[in-house]
Amino acid sequence: MATKVSMSFDLPFPAAAVRDQMRSPDLIHASEKSRGALEVDVKDLASDDTRHEYEIMVVNYGRGIKGEDRSKRETSYTTVKWELSRHLRLWTWKGEHPVNLTGEDIITETPNGSRLSMTATIDVKIPVVGRIVAKKLKEGFEENWPNYAKLVEEFCAKQPRE
Repeated sequence: MATKVSMSFDLPFPAAAVRDQMRSPDLIHASEKSRGALEVDVKDLASDDTRHEYEIMVVNYGRGIKGEDRSKRETSYTTVKWELSRHLRLWTWKGEHPVNLTGEDIITETPNGSRLSMTATIDVKIPVVGRIVAKKLKEGFEENWPNYAKLVEEFCAKQPRE
């Protein structure tokens, strides 16, 4: 059974500015490093006026039921597909554990800037303890998404306004 988590954040910047910063390799690196990534690599897969696709490779210390294991390293890959005109980001995470993570983020214009709405679906393929793992992952999103929104806002604030 899949677990869903959603949150929204109001940002005082236009949707296009938020989208462009979320696609920035500098922001991607900063976000991953803030969550303990040892290595981060962003590879463009396809890009034109309507879409942008890229893959994020991240190396972290290993994780298990008991938490972080610094004697091991794990590599994960997130494939990101942006529909630029809709300010829509779809992503899929694949790692070394039997966990499927997918997400959909959309940025909409508001009178005072924009709203970033983020949704993740967590599907853990581990019998018995799967619900515990899904709950921990959900808590991780709920803890980290506000920090991510703050980081996006900080990156947007550094850019010149039109």
